[in-house]
Amino acid sequence: MLCTHCVNAALNLVFIAPARAQVRQITHVDILSTANSLVIHLEVPNAEQATILQTSVGDEIILDLLVTQLGAGLAADQAAPISGIERVLVEPLDANSVRINLVGGGGAPTVDISRDESQIVLNVMPPVRSIRCRYCPRPEYPDAALSDRIAATVSLRIEFDAEGVATEAFVERSSGNALLDQAAVEAALTYEFEVQGYGDQGGSIPIEFTFSVE
Repeated sequence: MLCTHCVNAALNLVFIAPARAQVRQITHVDILSTANSLVIHLEVPNAEQATILQTSVGDEIILDLLVTQLGAGLAADQAAPISGIERVLVEPLDANSVRINLVGGGGAPTVDISRDESQIVLNVMPPVRSIRCRYCPRPEYPDAALSDRIAATVSLRIEFDAEGVATEAFVERSSGNALLDQAAVEAALTYEFEVQGYGDQGGSIPIEFTFSVE
C-alpha cells in the first residue's frame, strides 16, 4: 500500500510543466541586393539558438522562425528585388513566430543560412537556369524575298512550356518585311529546347534571325 507522501510525489511529477522558452524579438531587418544574390540580415538576440523550419513549395521557399517575434514596423514586402527573385515577404506568422517567403522566377531559390549570437543571415540565390536547342531549324527564305534579294534581321521572343516546346512567338523588332517576319515566326513555333530551372510554367527567350543574300 502506497503512503500519502509517495502518492503526492508521483502526482507532482505528472503535473510539473516544462519552462516556457523565451521569445526572441527581431530588432532590425535589412535586405541587400548584390550582383548575383539577395542577402537578408535579421538582428535577433540568441540567434544561434533559433529554430528555423524550411519548406519548399513549387517556386517558393518558406522559412518559419519559431519562438520569435518581429519588431514593430519591421515587416517587409519587396517585389523583384533582383533578377530571378520575384518576391520577398517578411511578416509575423502568429504571436510567436515569423515567416519569410522567398519566391523565385521559374524555380525555387536556394538559401544558405548562417548565424551567430546576434544575427541570422540568409544568402538567397536565384534558381539556376539553362536552355539549349533540342530542335531549332533555321527559317526558310521566302522565294519572293529571295528574288528581290532582301537582307534583314528580325528579333523574336519565343515562349515555351515546361517541356521546352515553343508555344508562342512574337516579333519584338521587325525586319521591315512581312514575309521575313512571318517565316521567322513559323520556324520559331517548331522549336524545342532542353530547359532547366524554369519551373512548371516554362519561360521565354529572345532570338534573332538574319536573312542574308550571298
